[in-house]
Amino acid sequence: KGLTFKKNRKMVHTLLDRINPDLIVLVGSENPDYSSSVLGLKGVPIYLLCQSVYNNDDFRNFYDKGIYEYRASIERMVLESTPYVGVYSDMHARLLRELGYEKYIFNFQWPGFVEEIVTEPRPKVYDFINFANTMSRQKGYHDSIEALAIVKKQYPQVSMVLVNHGPKNVEDELKAMIREYKLEENIYFVPFFEKKDDLLQFLEQVRFAVLPCKVDYFSGTQVESMERGLPIVVYETEGTPTLNEVEECALIAKMNDVEGLAQHMIALLKDEDLAKRLKDNGRKYVQRRREMKRNAMRNLLANFNAIIDNYHNGTEIPREMLNKKFDTKKA
Repeated sequence: KGLTFKKNRKMVHTLLDRINPDLIVLVGSENPDYSSSVLGLKGVPIYLLCQSVYNNDDFRNFYDKGIYEYRASIERMVLESTPYVGVYSDMHARLLRELGYEKYIFNFQWPGFVEEIVTEPRPKVYDFINFANTMSRQKGYHDSIEALAIVKKQYPQVSMVLVNHGPKNVEDELKAMIREYKLEENIYFVPFFEKKDDLLQFLEQVRFAVLPCKVDYFSGTQVESMERGLPIVVYETEGTPTLNEVEECALIAKMNDVEGLAQHMIALLKDEDLAKRLKDNGRKYVQRRREMKRNAMRNLLANFNAIIDNYHNGTEIPREMLNKKFDTKKA
């Protein structure tokens, strides 16, 4: 198809000529509307921070073939344009090596605000919630509905809220499923929350989260739910078992096991002690992440300086900055 988003690329290149940066940090390569902006840039190092690695079977199985191949090809072109990539999981490092990337793979953690966002307590209105940036099968919206139909057999009044953020054809599919399973009195849609604080305040009205995301490592919504004190039910991805490495924080069903999702949801409704234990452990997990994030920005800035020095002076990258499991000397 050739490159598109030419206007975006031209605007970015014009801004970069004006700014003359020492380093370009690209957050994510999976969306070509912005990631393609770095293609063709010369004379400045580019540090790609992977939100995910789009070239993998998880995404291939859930997207239209033409769309997948196009986006995957742009990601490969972006990877070819820089010897500096950062990952936050061994899974992403492995995928890059399998793709043939033989340059520097840094370890990094996403910096973030370490302060806890305070919300006002509210009465619990809904039993479960599923929310994501976009409604889709890969985010588990369809499976959540199927699972709730099973739960309803034991708990006829069970309720679930879905955060509605299109596309329209998926919304229509979900509403058709709700009618098919006779869940019109059990499932509610709420509009997408444009402000993060509004979403977090809404979560105060929910008891549990069912977030069976099917792609990548684990989702930010799972951690956000634990932060708000919501026990979570998820699918087993490469990343979700790490949530339980120290203490059990999540109930994990095998991938695509809707019956398993339903049984975990029933367990939360039935066992208050289990729900409380997961709630407490989830908040401790989030606190551990906060402590880790206190050093994340400092470490990321060290990456920046090492990349600039390597690019201009050939100074070797400190090996402690690199992913040790999939390190290589071929860079």
